[in-house]
This record gives sequence, structure tokens and C-alpha cells, in this order.
Amino acid sequence: MDVNGLKWYDPLYTDEGTKKNIRMIRWRLNHGAGSFRIYLITLSTSREMQLDILHASQLKQLYLRRNLPMIVGVAQSYEDARELVIRIIEDVIRKTGNADVRSYFEKSDAEKGADECYI
Repeated sequence: MDVNGLKWYDPLYTDEGTKKNIRMIRWRLNHGAGSFRIYLITLSTSREMQLDILHASQLKQLYLRRNLPMIVGVAQSYEDARELVIRIIEDVIRKTGNADVRSYFEKSDAEKGADECYI
């Protein structure tokens, strides 16, 4: 977590379009700079759901920024974010034998702590 309240999962899931620039993308998001071509995959704000996809520009809303669940993935487009969600679910199923994505990330976060370093 940083001073702006963003909590990042480590290792972060990325698509090919964001992989090479992820340090700059994270820095921009952590510091409130605009990133209008970026989509974030977070744990869902609803306990009934697993993951949410939201446009990075939504972080300009102070309430959302302060209450955003852990960011687990970053993608360059909405379609890429959807594909990344599929990859995340497949990884969780392969590692745990079930599709309880929320529990997997919450357990991993509790065991090793979320990434708290500044980039």
C-alpha cells in the first residue's frame, strides 16, 4: 500500500501491452497521474463476486481510490483485461483445484503481505 491507498498484489498479473512499462504505470497510478489507456483488475467490492475490471481514470474519484480493493492485474484494454481475468482464474484453479479467486488472493496476501514498496 502507498500513501494514496493503492494496494498491489505481488506478483502482479499483466498483459503484453503493459508488461514492459509496468513500473511507470504503477508509479503514475500511485501518484494520481492520469492513465487513460489502462484497466485494473481488482478483488471485487462485492463479496458475492470474485474480480472487478475498472478503468484507471476511475481512480480520480477520491472515495474509490481510498477504498479500492487489492489490484491483482493491469491491462491495456478492456478486452485484454477480460483475457487476463481468464488467465488469473485458470492459474488459481491449477494451483488450488477450485475457482475461489478471492480466497486465493486474500490468503496469499495474508501469508506474505501485499507489496508495500514504492516504485
